[in-house]
Amino acid sequence: MKDTGGIIGAFAVWAFIFWGVNHVWVHWGIKDWIEVNVTCTHKNFIGHCLTDDEYLRQVARDAANDALFELTTYCGWSFHRGESRCLAFHPTN
Repeated sequence: MKDTGGIIGAFAVWAFIFWGVNHVWVHWGIKDWIEVNVTCTHKNFIGHCLTDDEYLRQVARDAANDALFELTTYCGWSFHRGESRCLAFHPTN
């Protein structure tokens, strides 16, 4: 019976230590800090972590915005330059 009490006591001490470390880990923000500064592979412009899907969506959106900007600044909204890369988008074609 003495051994059983020791095992239960050791388990209780281990559980208390585990609970305390977990509480400190979450309460002090250590978990979030490690997630952002160590394990985060992609961040947005404010520093939040992005999943791979969110990152690829952001890259695609940025590429589309850049392409539209290039098209409108080079060709103009009326597409009047007559350049070959603008003619494909000309309203009369």
